[in-house]
Amino acid sequence: IMKIQSTQLSMEEVAETFHPSDPRDESKIHISDLRDTLLETLGLQRGKEKVIPQWVKNLGSFGLVWEKVVHGTIQEQAWNEGPPGMTFQGATIVEVDGIIGTLDGLILQEPNGQPAAVWENKTRWRAEELPTDNERYMIQAKAYCWMVGVTQCWFSVLNISARPPNMVQWLHIIDFTPQELMENWRSLLQMREIVERRKFHA
Repeated sequence: IMKIQSTQLSMEEVAETFHPSDPRDESKIHISDLRDTLLETLGLQRGKEKVIPQWVKNLGSFGLVWEKVVHGTIQEQAWNEGPPGMTFQGATIVEVDGIIGTLDGLILQEPNGQPAAVWENKTRWRAEELPTDNERYMIQAKAYCWMVGVTQCWFSVLNISARPPNMVQWLHIIDFTPQELMENWRSLLQMREIVERRKFHA
């Protein structure tokens, strides 16, 4: 008689093996803290759920795996898209005004290695969606651009649809104005006091 033994593997463990995460410094404020508080203040987002559903965690884990998968492709695009000498650098942590930004990556201009653009990787469970239609993404991207002194963001977006089953990989290159980057940063800084109160004095 045929037998089968099935073991469910942890998606989080798979992702951690494929894409080890850096420890998060919770003693400081992160862009995500300010972004989420700003969206709440504007009425565009509810407060964080106390318990995150497992399926949400699983999708996030898949996104981390896919981020590693597309690294080579983004490097190729960096060589082909811009001026000669463009290279790609993966996960990067920066700090400005005491605030931490955890970037998915940077596009660098050689030979000096100066940042030319921010790289953000997203996995979206929608057939179509432009990153410019997602306020959460825009706030974060503008903040990262401000932090590294660039005005361009490369959005690597994998759109996955269920009906019909399909996967489409996009690279969206967005150019911001210095004015909107400055205004976005000011708006985030206005959230600092609220975040500090919640995070450190709760």
